[in-house]
Amino acid sequence: MPDYQNFEVPTLLRLLKGIDRLPRGATGALVFASKDAPQGTVLVEDNRVCWAAASNMEHRLTDILRHETDPPLPKAVFETVYEECHRDRIPLGETLVERGIVTPEGLSHALRRHTAEAICVLASSKALSPVWVSNRQRPYDAQHTFSTGELMSCVGSFGFDKEAKQAAQRLQQVTPRASVGVAYLEKGHELPVAQIAVDGWECAALVELGRWARKALTAVETETVVEDELRRAWRDGRLVYVSHSNRSLERRLQEPVLV
Repeated sequence: MPDYQNFEVPTLLRLLKGIDRLPRGATGALVFASKDAPQGTVLVEDNRVCWAAASNMEHRLTDILRHETDPPLPKAVFETVYEECHRDRIPLGETLVERGIVTPEGLSHALRRHTAEAICVLASSKALSPVWVSNRQRPYDAQHTFSTGELMSCVGSFGFDKEAKQAAQRLQQVTPRASVGVAYLEKGHELPVAQIAVDGWECAALVELGRWARKALTAVETETVVEDELRRAWRDGRLVYVSHSNRSLERRLQEPVLV
């Protein structure tokens, strides 16, 4: 298994911010390579990540997919389907869904997890200097794509499975309509561990939202909730939850683009 936890958060954020800053509608690949060999690739379609791969991750997706069922899919059964798909050149994930072996949600979760792990592996490089190769004439037509906020939250959940599951369930229950919901650990972990409806938000804005929530709650130690016109933050155990109205975001997205 690749070491996807040996990365620095500032390096990861620099990589994700680079994707956020691509021109609107960007489609292409961020190619990572050292002097000796290629390191990996991040594929982007319409400013959303649709795939990432890194060295030493050749069989990682199959491992994740096997464990999307409970109990995990027997290795022999999976290898039979894998070999059939490889022979007939048909998509593995979609075949698993069509046969009822993996749910559509399980496939999306596996692809997101693999993509997040690969980005972490790439972010562990000491010399992070990807090259952007535009590919707007040949879109990937990916069925599953992810925002940088989704991927950052996936990374943030690594090692905190219990907290992430609890937070995701809570966000589903309490996040108002037309709002983004994000959960963070109260201390010692900058990245969010769960999110809902973060499409349209850049990863840097989500990090800043967490910093605001922690600082605001620390300033009012006797209170468990702080809020203003757009934001609301509250403590629950070792988790900090934030909801933020998307009204200001909607106005910004509706503004004309000046070329």
